Amino acid sequence: TPTPTATTSLTPTVAVCTLRVEASSINLRSGPGTGYNIVTYGYAGDEYVVLARHTSGEWLEIQVRTERVWAATLVGTLSGACDTLPVSTMALKDAPTPPAETGETEIPGGDPGEDGGSTPPPGDDGGGDDGGDDSEEDDHSGKSTDEPDDEGGED
Repeated sequence: TPTPTATTSLTPTVAVCTLRVEASSINLRSGPGTGYNIVTYGYAGDEYVVLARHTSGEWLEIQVRTERVWAATLVGTLSGACDTLPVSTMALKDAPTPPAETGETEIPGGDPGEDGGSTPPPGDDGGGDDGGDDSEEDDHSGKSTDEPDDEGGED
């Protein structure tokens, strides 16, 4: 009787590139760049199949469950056949840059006007000294009728 022989069939292994997350948590985005929306999160120890790399080298397209998302390259360690990854030319979109600080404080209420919106000196409330209406009346003599009082002192 013939002796049975075992046969082995070899299944070719496909070389893949993987990203193992080293950071405690990472944002996984809809595109390459911080300007894209966060789709989900990854955590230390998670391992993902890398599908492509961005031309900048800073972002990786990865497979998370059934979604394709993007992770920053610096969040983990790559292993496997990463040299043969396809290159993505999807537009890189970084978060908007906040305006540079000028050192000037914005005055609530809008435009300070021609005088620059300066603060009156101490003791001056910015108005007339008589405590009444600050408008000047004109008696058509060319002189102002808004005379300073003689009390002096601070307000």
